[in-house]
Amino acid sequence: MEDLYDLMVLFTLVLGVYFLACGLLKKGGIYRNNFPKEIKEEVKKSVSIVAIITGSVLTVSSVLEILSVFNQDVVVYTSIVLCIGVVVVYGIYFRKKFGRYIR
Repeated sequence: MEDLYDLMVLFTLVLGVYFLACGLLKKGGIYRNNFPKEIKEEVKKSVSIVAIITGSVLTVSSVLEILSVFNQDVVVYTSIVLCIGVVVVYGIYFRKKFGRYIR
């Protein structure tokens, strides 16, 4: 069971690095959408901010788990709560800002 946990930590690290790279380079699968041209740049900017924040949280939490700096349960639950919080806040922001374009 410990090997499965280690594999999940490694997967989280890879996912965090991917999100960071996508957010910084503004390229990748997370930018594929079919929104109207007038909002594409603004959506791209907000998606990159969310990707950088989420990628940072995932990367830092994975490194902390690998190095066993803190109690692993605390790191896992904190990173989950932070990532879900970022996604929920972004979802609300996105609906308020671009809701008329996605109906």
